[in-house]
Amino acid sequence: MRIKEKLVIYRDVLLRPFNATKMLWIHRRTLTHMLKRKKFKNLYNYIFVTYFIRGEDCGKACLDPIWKFFPGLTPFLWDMEFEITTSCYLRCVMCEHTYFDKSYLNQNITFEKFKSIVDPIKNLKWVNVTGEGSSFLNPDFLKILRYLKSKSIYVDFSHDFFYMTDELARELINLGIERIYVSIDAATKKTYEKIRVGSDFNRVVSNIKRFVQLKKEMKSPLPELCFRMNFFKDNIHEIEQLIDLIHSFGATKDLGDEPSINIVSILEFEQTKDWVREIPKDVIERVNKKSRKYGIAVYWSHPTHDEQKKPPLDYCLAWTEPYIMIRGDVVPCCGVLMSNKRKFLEKYAFGNVYKKSLKEIWNSNRYRRFRSMVVNKNAKVPILCAGCRSFNTMDRIKKYGVDKDT
Repeated sequence: MRIKEKLVIYRDVLLRPFNATKMLWIHRRTLTHMLKRKKFKNLYNYIFVTYFIRGEDCGKACLDPIWKFFPGLTPFLWDMEFEITTSCYLRCVMCEHTYFDKSYLNQNITFEKFKSIVDPIKNLKWVNVTGEGSSFLNPDFLKILRYLKSKSIYVDFSHDFFYMTDELARELINLGIERIYVSIDAATKKTYEKIRVGSDFNRVVSNIKRFVQLKKEMKSPLPELCFRMNFFKDNIHEIEQLIDLIHSFGATKDLGDEPSINIVSILEFEQTKDWVREIPKDVIERVNKKSRKYGIAVYWSHPTHDEQKKPPLDYCLAWTEPYIMIRGDVVPCCGVLMSNKRKFLEKYAFGNVYKKSLKEIWNSNRYRRFRSMVVNKNAKVPILCAGCRSFNTMDRIKKYGVDKDT
């Protein structure tokens, strides 16, 4: 990694406490909303998440440098992600779900199983509950959301907004769900329906606008609506236009205190490997400029497939946020998913929560060794990390190889 790029990273780390405080100031309406509703534990967790969690760009992870240099001190557990369902009514062309082995389809985590995993984790502050499917097809999903909010946990999930009724929207608003990421991969009906096969662009747009209207009527800044676009050859030309579409959904303050868009490159697997594209620099500049004008934050996640442009693996801290797959297998983060290699992930998972407790798995020798190995630039690359789309693993693999036992 070049010295200039390292200095940018060091600067960002040093500024994290300041940026977290700035983020809280931007969300002061949300904090006031919680105070008025006497949701004091929600308020505490929201502040905690803003300073110490990074999940889905919800906070600034101010303590990450400690976990990098002292991985053995990483707490159990402040944040984690769950795969809630593998049921879906869409066949999006870039999604692994469309190409799944049929044995993985139409599976759901039950409320009882979910509760048995979450209850022993006393310090849990943030949870993402999504999956390779549409969350509300899990018949227990609302029950799971209600339970998490009864524990004042910050809740984040993604949804396609193809299915969204007034009744459901009102409940999500009343529950105080902190954030919903809307999956929207194009700015025009033609491109959207070519990509998200089985959906209806006009219906989705109408549902989003109605949701924003209901939030306004109910005088709630929550849930904050954010957006996610997976870019590739079929939609890269509509990135800038998508910012205009989001702006058309309503006033920025009606979307949330700090609505954002996460622009993400697709994962490469057999069916998608030829669709990869790099975003031209001038497009990035125009998108950033327009987003600032509208007050929409932009996060460029995994924007490049060029290995040499990625930061080295030892900068990765995503492993502090484990992911529980639908069958209970524990993998280090969500970044290893969605590449249509389920059998591989199950084979090398750290354990299964239906056979051992998550705490036993987290404290196992193999998981401990994994955490210390990832941040060691002179160590082999753990097999689950090899080929990571976020970090450069190839240089380390060439020098030290892959550790198939970690």
